[in-house]
Amino acid sequence: MPRVDRPPRTRPRRRPGLDDVQLLRVDRPVVEFAGFVAAVRQGGLRIGWLSWSPAARPDDLETPQELEVAATIGALRAVAVRDGRTVTIKPRRGEAVLRDVLREHFRGCRAVLVEGAIDAPRLAPSGDGRWTVETEAGRISYTTDSLIAALRSPRQLAIDRDPIDLEEPTPDE
Repeated sequence: MPRVDRPPRTRPRRRPGLDDVQLLRVDRPVVEFAGFVAAVRQGGLRIGWLSWSPAARPDDLETPQELEVAATIGALRAVAVRDGRTVTIKPRRGEAVLRDVLREHFRGCRAVLVEGAIDAPRLAPSGDGRWTVETEAGRISYTTDSLIAALRSPRQLAIDRDPIDLEEPTPDE
């Protein structure tokens, strides 16, 4: 039987998973990140915002009253749909697990800005369209475009590797 030449198999494109999500801790109001979020979206990436305070009481959240009543009486899910928005409340048993929240709500996002106490690099605006990413190991200053390029990379942001755009160039020796 003659051998049939077939085109080489190509790997299907891998969809971003949880390991591709870059968490960035923020400690400034969400409005200060509006331009960055818009630029990330314009760059074709998905980005999310998570207010992480699992120890806070449910009544500390601002939610539509009918959802609070539905959750109080034991509804499995309580959902409010408004023009351009959907708010969902569901009961949670036990401690909040960050990975579970990310899997359920942020799959496909390249970055999630997290307001709250988590172990992640800290992102802060530093003026003139620049952003500082800081960890215990150090900090790197990025332009908006270079930070988006770093988020696009399959490697996570890391202080201990070659930065894309150092704030202060090292002097020639």
